Amino acid sequence: MYDSTFVCNNTFSTTNFNQALCEEEEAYVYNRQKLTQSALLAFFDSVGVPKFDHASFFENYKHPLTVSLAFSGGGYRSMLTGSGALAAFDIRTPCQSNCGNLGNLLQGTSYIGGISGGAFLVMSTFTNDFKPVHELLFDGKTWNFQEQLLQGIPSFDPDAVKEDMHILDVDELGSNLVDSASNKMEKLLDFNWGIADTVMRYLGFGKTHESIASSKTDSLIETAKGRSYLESFIKPIFLKKNISKDTANESGDSTLKEAFTFFKDLQIEVRSKKEAGFYISFTDYWGRALARKIFQPSARIPGATITSATLSKSFQSFLQPFPIVCSVQRSLEESSPEVFPNLLEFSPFEFGSWLPEVNSFAKMKYLGTSLYDGHSIHPTENPNVSVCTSGFDNIGFITGTSSSLFNHIFIELYKVLFKLDKESSANISKILTKLGLITKLNTSKYPQHPDYALYSPNPFYGYRDSSNQANDIFKERHLYLADGGDSGENIPFYPFLQESRKVDIIIAFDMTSDIANFPNGTTLTASQKRFHQNSKTTPTFSFGRTPSLSSRFDRLNYNKTNPGSMRYINKAIYPYVPSPQTMIDEKLNQRPVFLGCDIERDYPEFPLFGNTSNATKPFNSGTQNETLKQYLPPIIVYNSNYNHSFDSNRSTFQLSYTSEEVLGMVENGYNLATFKNSTEYSVCLACAVLKRLFDRIMYGITPYPGNLTVPSACLECYSEFCYHK
Repeated sequence: MYDSTFVCNNTFSTTNFNQALCEEEEAYVYNRQKLTQSALLAFFDSVGVPKFDHASFFENYKHPLTVSLAFSGGGYRSMLTGSGALAAFDIRTPCQSNCGNLGNLLQGTSYIGGISGGAFLVMSTFTNDFKPVHELLFDGKTWNFQEQLLQGIPSFDPDAVKEDMHILDVDELGSNLVDSASNKMEKLLDFNWGIADTVMRYLGFGKTHESIASSKTDSLIETAKGRSYLESFIKPIFLKKNISKDTANESGDSTLKEAFTFFKDLQIEVRSKKEAGFYISFTDYWGRALARKIFQPSARIPGATITSATLSKSFQSFLQPFPIVCSVQRSLEESSPEVFPNLLEFSPFEFGSWLPEVNSFAKMKYLGTSLYDGHSIHPTENPNVSVCTSGFDNIGFITGTSSSLFNHIFIELYKVLFKLDKESSANISKILTKLGLITKLNTSKYPQHPDYALYSPNPFYGYRDSSNQANDIFKERHLYLADGGDSGENIPFYPFLQESRKVDIIIAFDMTSDIANFPNGTTLTASQKRFHQNSKTTPTFSFGRTPSLSSRFDRLNYNKTNPGSMRYINKAIYPYVPSPQTMIDEKLNQRPVFLGCDIERDYPEFPLFGNTSNATKPFNSGTQNETLKQYLPPIIVYNSNYNHSFDSNRSTFQLSYTSEEVLGMVENGYNLATFKNSTEYSVCLACAVLKRLFDRIMYGITPYPGNLTVPSACLECYSEFCYHK
C-alpha cells in the first residue's frame, strides 16, 4: 500500500506556480478541449439560439470555450442532486439526444469541482471511469445508498439533535433536570439505543446501556455530570425517532454482527497506514466507509489511489472533465478559527493552494514524503539520495478529507471532555485516542484532532520563500485539513477563478443547508467577503475600457474599426452577490441566477497596487504593469436547491436513501439544472455560456474579424436572469 523504497530525483520539491498550470494538467486540458469544442457545437445545435449563427461565430472565435461545473457540500443530498444535474447535461442519458435540452454540455465541460458531498460526486465519477449516472444508479454494484453509510449509526437531523441537546447543556444540566422534572426526565429516560449502543460498547465505551429509569432526580443529575455523561450526550444523536424507515425495524444479533464486522473491517483497512508509520485520524475511517458506498469494487481496496485512478480508460482518453476537490487548513493552536483559512485543492496531479500567500503545490503521487524546504529528507546519512513515498493519496482518504462532515458529530463530545471530572475524561480520552478522535496538543507522538484530517508529513513544511513564511502552512510539521465548506465557502469557486485556467463560465449548484436544509445564498456571501477584502493579497483582474463604450446590454455591439484607447481598471475577481435576505425576498432561490454579467458594474473596483494611477494608456502598448494583464473572470450561473419535483431538503446526515428517494432526488436535480425542463431556459443557459466570449470581443481582449451583434434572445435572457447590485 505504501512504498518508500524507491529513489526519486533529489531535486524533487514543491512547486511555486506563479499562477501557471502544472504540465500534466495543462496537457490534459489541452487534449480534453480537442473534444469539448465539437461537443459544445453539438450543444448549440441542439439548443438553437434564435438568429445566431454559432457555427460561423466559432469559426471566427479561435480560442477554446472553457466550461466548469461546481458542486457544493451537503452529503448525499448534494451528491444525488448533483447527479441529476450531470444526467441533464450528459448526451448519454436516455432521451437527451432528441429532447432538445442540455445534452452534450457535460461532454463540453473542461473542469468539474466539488466540496464535501459535491466531492462524493466528483470523486465517484472520476474513479468509476466516468460512467453515466443512469448506469451508476442501476448497475447494482457501484452506488449503494440503501445501506447506512456508517453501519449501526442511523440518519438524523442536526436541528433535531440541537433541540434535544438543549436540555443536556452542561452549564444548565442541574436546573434543567430539576425544573419541570416530569417533562425533562421523561425525555432523558425515553431513549432506545438499539444498534448504536452496542456499537459504542464494541468500540470500547463500556456499559453505556446502564438503565437510569429507576434513578432519583439527585442521582440522575450526578450520573449525567459524572461517568455516564457520555451516554446522556450521545443518546440524542442516536434517538430512535430520527432513524430512517429502512433502519427503524432493524434488530437481532445478525444486524449487530454486521455492524461489528463493518467497524472491525474499517480498523483492519486503516491499520496498514499506521503500520507504515503514518498518523491516522477519524477521516481515515470515514474515507474507508465512503469508498464502500460510492466507488466501484476495484477502487474500494485500501491501496486504491488518485494516481492509480488516472490510468482509467476514460481519463487516459481525456473523456472526463478535469476533477478538483477542495478542503481548508486549520490550526490546532487557534483560539478561534481563521475568518479566511487557507483554501487547498486536490487534483489528479497536484495538491496545494493558489492563494497568493501560499501559491505552492506538491505532486499528488508523492504525498506522504517527508519534505523540508521542498526537498525530500532521506532517512539515512546519504545526503545525495532522495527517497520518496507513494500510496498516501488514497482515494477514500482524500474524498473523506473534503467531506469530513461526520466528524462534526464529535466536536461537541470533544469539548465536553474538558468539563468532566479527571477520571471520566481520562477514560473517555483513551477510547477516542484509539479512534483518532481527540487532540493532544504540543506533542509529536500522536497529534490528532477529532474534526480534522491529518496530513503528516506536511509537504509544505519549511518551504523557502521569505515572502510566504508568515503563513502557518510553511511552519508546521503536521497539516490539518477540514471539510471544504468549513470556512462557509461551500462552493468551489476559487479553483476556477484562476487566470491560467481560462474558465469562461462556472455552472454552480448549491445544496447547502442554511434554512430547513435548503440554501439561501449564505455561501455566496462568504466567498464575497474573502474576495472583496481590498488588500494586496486579494486576487483581482484588470482590463482596458474604451471611454465611450457603454456597458448596457442593449448596446453590446462591437465595431473592430474603432477600439479606441483603453483606461485600465482593476477589480475584485468575484462579483457582487445577493444577500441571503434578498435571495428569499426576491425568490432567487427558486430559479437560476447569473452573477457577474456586467464587467463594468458587477465587480467592485480596487486600487492598482504597485501603480500610481489608473491612467489611460494605449491598448496592448506593452508598457502596462503586470497587474494590468488583461483578463475577465468567468460568469457564474448559480442554481439553488429547490423542491421542483421532490422534497429535496433532506438532512446532510441522512446516511441512507430508499430507491424511491434516490430517484426522486436525482429527478429533482435534473429539473434544477434544466429549470423544470424549460426549452426557453436552455436558450438562456446557452447565452450564459457565450457571455464571456462576447465580452472578450467587446473589450478587445480576443481578436475577432468583423462586427459582432449580440443576439436579441441573449439580451432578453441577460435581462431576466442577471443579478445586479
